[in-house]
Amino acid sequence: MNGLEKLLDQLEKQGGGEGNGICLVKRRKIVHYEKGVRLRNKDVLRALLTEDYDHALYHSRVRSMGSRSSKDCHPFLFGETV
Repeated sequence: MNGLEKLLDQLEKQGGGEGNGICLVKRRKIVHYEKGVRLRNKDVLRALLTEDYDHALYHSRVRSMGSRSSKDCHPFLFGETV
């Protein structure tokens, strides 16, 4: 396990671990977007290491309202805006 994967695991543990999400942006365009209760940090790490991007957003969800569902995981898209 490398340092980035350890960091993601720690963030997931602290953030709730009830769903993860990632959004990668290159020149103001979304190049990778994925979220869900089954999204594993190994999949997030793969995207971080293989995609070409300028900015990365990672979120781990703790359920505060509603059910444990992928649609409630962050990040949320509004058109092409995160």
